[in-house]
Amino acid sequence: MFNSHPVLVRHLPPKEKQHTPVIIGPKPRKMQPDSLQSNDPWASWTGSRATSSAAVTPAPRQTTGPIDTRFGDQDAKIQTLQSEIKKLTEGQEKFQQETTG
Repeated sequence: MFNSHPVLVRHLPPKEKQHTPVIIGPKPRKMQPDSLQSNDPWASWTGSRATSSAAVTPAPRQTTGPIDTRFGDQDAKIQTLQSEIKKLTEGQEKFQQETTG
């Protein structure tokens, strides 16, 4: 039974292995010229060129916004939690020294 369903089992005969020789070394290649290498329709295309580099420079990006405010709030919360954990750790170490010493 598998997943509460009956399973029918039957014997499969083993596969016969075919022994093929192992050839070692680089595979010989036949060099056939590619039709696009000799008759490339795009070979003479040079593309469009920008006339001035000043037009390409983007405007400065504004980096303030609601996401930055949220990041600042999260950083403040993380700093607060880190300081509280540090205080708890120091208090725990002090308590451990008083009880064992």
